[in-house]
Amino acid sequence: MIANLQNQTKRLQSVFIMGFNGVLLMDVAGPAQVFASTNKVLGWKAYDIAIGSEDGGDVATDTGLTLCADVSFATVARADVFIVPGGPGIDQRLDDPLLQRFLKRVAPHMERFVSICSGSLLTASAGLLNGRKATTHWERVNLARERFPSVDWHLDEIFTHDGKFHCSAGVTTGIDLALSLVEADHGRRVALSVAREMVVFMQRQGGQSQYSEPLKAQATTSKRLCDLYCQIEQDPTAL
Repeated sequence: MIANLQNQTKRLQSVFIMGFNGVLLMDVAGPAQVFASTNKVLGWKAYDIAIGSEDGGDVATDTGLTLCADVSFATVARADVFIVPGGPGIDQRLDDPLLQRFLKRVAPHMERFVSICSGSLLTASAGLLNGRKATTHWERVNLARERFPSVDWHLDEIFTHDGKFHCSAGVTTGIDLALSLVEADHGRRVALSVAREMVVFMQRQGGQSQYSEPLKAQATTSKRLCDLYCQIEQDPTAL
């Protein structure tokens, strides 16, 4: 069991997801679905999920779909789970002093501070990950190291835990990280049931590499080589 996460009590926990234009939809929807599915599996409301934006207005995601915010940043005081998602929109926000002040203000009042994908860079830009173990999406490796050298980057891991700060490598690994939080809160049996409900693996471990060798093999331009790679993966002992 992960230290500092145990909370197997029947109480309602608040989940706040930070929204901004250009947010990656899956970084929002993946963790949100894990917590919503947990409510269904338990048969009672364990997590109350809300999304906020800077002014309380709608948020345009990277897909072109729009999310309706529940609250503005100014009204956020505390949450049991605070989620900073990533997406292409972060590139315009890494040097945003208003956003950095917001993250610094709320961080001490959050029970768990979760950064998904390139959202880790937003959290790092506020200085909250200095000296802490963290990860981010593999496409952001060079930027992470260059811009935030004080962070203890573990960029080959799909998610990390360091005290109350949690990071995932992005997209579907946000689901893995959220499942690990549910397991800590409600036990492995519940987390397994949620994974089955969502038809996902339960669960990839945080130390697992985010660099998939089978996917790299499938990306080869040669169909003959691709077929060979697939055969080897399916039956590595075959002659």
